[in-house]
Amino acid sequence: MIRRPLPLLPWLLLSTVLMLAACSERDRPLDSPVRLEGSIFGSFYQVTIVDSLTQGEANELEEGILAELEAVDASMSIYRDDSELSAFNQAPTGSGSRSPTLWSRCWPSVARWPRPATGPST
Repeated sequence: MIRRPLPLLPWLLLSTVLMLAACSERDRPLDSPVRLEGSIFGSFYQVTIVDSLTQGEANELEEGILAELEAVDASMSIYRDDSELSAFNQAPTGSGSRSPTLWSRCWPSVARWPRPATGPST
């Protein structure tokens, strides 16, 4: 029995149609407002965007939001033993141990705190 190779054209057409379908889903415009929501930190978040977005843009935006929230959780959670804040809190007093990530996130707020008086003014 002679085996004939499968025709290549139907497979190429099928793969092209599938790729175009995937592209068209990414480019599909979404109705405004777009709501991105999920759960994190034992709570939930909701972001509402009033600008027009495509499905692909909304997916990328949501991935970025989740990445940022997960980075905050990894550095500042008091409920995670592996967080940077937990490591800082467990470090011996005066050890000078500080995380560059945690420090860069907190320093802008700390820098605005009022300074205590150092003594009577003359």
